[in-house]
Amino acid sequence: MGRIARKGFEYYRAETDRFRDIKIRKLRKEHSCAGYAIYQYVLNEIYRVEGCYIRFTQDELFDCAEYWNMREEEVLRIINYCTETGLFNAGIWKQYGILTGHSIQIRYVSMCHAAKRKTVIPEEINLLSEEKSSFPVSRAQLPVEAASVPICGSVAVTSVPFTEPSEAPVPLKEGILPEKTGFIPEESVNIPEAYNIKV
Repeated sequence: MGRIARKGFEYYRAETDRFRDIKIRKLRKEHSCAGYAIYQYVLNEIYRVEGCYIRFTQDELFDCAEYWNMREEEVLRIINYCTETGLFNAGIWKQYGILTGHSIQIRYVSMCHAAKRKTVIPEEINLLSEEKSSFPVSRAQLPVEAASVPICGSVAVTSVPFTEPSEAPVPLKEGILPEKTGFIPEESVNIPEAYNIKV
């Protein structure tokens, strides 16, 4: 039986100059370390769950507030500030209750390309123009989630529910690395003995 394809990622790339970004500096100045912690938490959830966006519902608000031991109102205030400064797209947040951004989607497309995954961004929230994207991006409808209630915006349920693409997955034949790729000693080891070298 095949494994269900995961939408999100186990890890994501972080730029080393992110602390020089004026948006991050404004967030830290306005909301101190708590602001940056909330932003990174949401960013992590975006890449972990859907890959390029997250529908930020009451449940996600509770999870975030509970994780950082903060009040939900304070978390929501920080997220709204993140949309004001442009870390997340304000229009998509207000209309759909979804957190995403241009740089998030660029990073997502790049990670999909590196992982040899199909890139799918729902067309309602796609911030990348076709002529500027160096990799193909498939368009899809936003999935309708009846159980979640958005915090901000109203989701139109008139759209067609999300369906998986009909393409069969391509099996990997080359480039798979074994779990153990070499000898890495935990302690200092006599190298000639470890590699059976006669001196």
